[in-house]
Amino acid sequence: VVCDEPTSALDHETGHKVMALMREVAMTHDRSLVIVTHDARIFGFADRIARMDDGHIESVTTQAPNARRRIPPMLRKYLLPALALAGFLFGIITVVQGNQPQPPSQPVVQPPAAPFASFIAGAGIVEARNRNIQIGTPLSGVVTEVAVKVGDRVKAGDLLFRLDDRQYLAQEALAQAAVSHARAQLNDASTQLRLAQSITDRRAISTEEL
Repeated sequence: VVCDEPTSALDHETGHKVMALMREVAMTHDRSLVIVTHDARIFGFADRIARMDDGHIESVTTQAPNARRRIPPMLRKYLLPALALAGFLFGIITVVQGNQPQPPSQPVVQPPAAPFASFIAGAGIVEARNRNIQIGTPLSGVVTEVAVKVGDRVKAGDLLFRLDDRQYLAQEALAQAAVSHARAQLNDASTQLRLAQSITDRRAISTEEL
């Protein structure tokens, strides 16, 4: 591979990345890399440096390449498999630990206990003796007051409970304000109509305005 000034237009970091890639290519079997450059920053990547002047080779020096840029072949051969094996083992350990049964948590408060030595307990629902009467309202809401208690006798029309009516009172106030506004507009229109009808000269106002 022959390159002419590959890093002359690059910054320091990018140039070093390009040279690291080129050196990886040059270190493979049956490959060589020749670079013609004036960039002294990349001299550390070379095994041999030939200095030329006016087309003549002045000197050839051999040097060890930058240790940071050269990865030993044995390390490249075994490092990646070792890292992959370590990641695989870590995943297995994580899965095994995640599948371990969790110990049951203790209740924050102990359940209540009966104060009697002997007792009978059961689960069920409470129903009326003769029939069930459903109670409901046409509007949904939060119950703010219950006017009856257990054992009271009630008849049709008696107050049983109250709902939170603040929302409906606010809607009523808005509706009353809208009615007042409409009445004011009606009064204004009526006044304008009376003024228009009081004009004796019909040419002073058009039929469309009337």
